Amino acid sequence: MRALMPCLVNSDNHLVIVCDANTEVGLGHFSRCFTIAQALMSRNQDLTVSFFGNFNDFAIKKLEKAQISYSQQLPLHRGYSILVDGYQHNEQSLQALAQHGKYLFVIDDFDVYNFACVDLIINFRFGAERLIDNSSKHCLGLTFFPFQPQFIPVRKKRMQTPNREIKQILVVVGGSDRYDVATKLLIALDEVVSGCQITLLGEHPQLPALTHNSIVLHPFVEDMAAYYSSADIVLCGGGLVKYESGFCLVANAALAQTPEQQLDTQILARSQLSYDLGLASELDLNSDVLKVKLKAFLHPEQLQSQFESMRYHYDTDSTHNLVSKILELIHVKT
Repeated sequence: MRALMPCLVNSDNHLVIVCDANTEVGLGHFSRCFTIAQALMSRNQDLTVSFFGNFNDFAIKKLEKAQISYSQQLPLHRGYSILVDGYQHNEQSLQALAQHGKYLFVIDDFDVYNFACVDLIINFRFGAERLIDNSSKHCLGLTFFPFQPQFIPVRKKRMQTPNREIKQILVVVGGSDRYDVATKLLIALDEVVSGCQITLLGEHPQLPALTHNSIVLHPFVEDMAAYYSSADIVLCGGGLVKYESGFCLVANAALAQTPEQQLDTQILARSQLSYDLGLASELDLNSDVLKVKLKAFLHPEQLQSQFESMRYHYDTDSTHNLVSKILELIHVKT
């Protein structure tokens, strides 16, 4: 087993990030936390950041390359602030963290952690500022979306060349893919498009044979910007990929793995920021419904509408806005 790096906890300028990255929860929580961590350390070199949770090899390699400490057990020390990202918590577990940390921040996609013990609630879902009762401790909406800095050149490039023929298709399905989202998307795609290069990210040992398109399987990678840059469209299972591809001005559609993910997709779709392909658990492998929806998504007017909406709604200052809010609270209260 890989040895865990030691964590430095005895510091007032220390932020502990609590999240997981494994087959059950996927990489979305870790990815956005990692982006926030790098942005914070870039803005404040006196700030120490460490990660605590259950991490797969991909996440561990990213942390080690960035020289960020990590562990599977959270030491109790009142010298640090804590940022939590995960759906498995409740009021009692968050209260326990708040008692042993200095300040508690949570990334909360559905506003279920609005407890007195929480100092800052981060929800960058599109429309969150309209769906949730805002308060002084909320950071709501795309104004606070944390994106990787490598996405900026991709967005600028798309601004200059928005109209592209569909030749490169990126498919990204996180988590355990218990509803076989990847296979469903690939089978349907092969009936809808032809002559395309389909890139599938992740671990999928058994892939269907395609008749009309070629497919290449890549493991999860550090440089997602390169994949968004080359992709003409993105298909995903919900989650963070919708937002990342949207920021990069790449038209996207989601076959959701959970009802919560589908609800988020539906909200995005109403403003032409994504396309709702349905709920994976309700579709068969050879579903004609999925094929019909893919054809509608690929219509030129739909793709152009997404481009215009993504260009308008995403904010290139959003990471700066979020980091500024976190640092402001830490510094004001210490």
